[in-house]
Amino acid sequence: MVKKADRTKKRIKKMKKGAKYVCNTCGAAVIIEKPCTCGSCGISCCGESMKAVRGC
Repeated sequence: MVKKADRTKKRIKKMKKGAKYVCNTCGAAVIIEKPCTCGSCGISCCGESMKAVRGC
């Protein structure tokens, strides 16, 4: 059985400059200006991970 934390780590992708993320709960939006290079970071809002959106 795969632990929840392990599944979350696998889903996190490296962020790219200009990528847009939106909160499905409140609608807040974030555009990446300087991406983190560690690959284990994530953006969260309202207690949940924000979802990447294609196009701006």
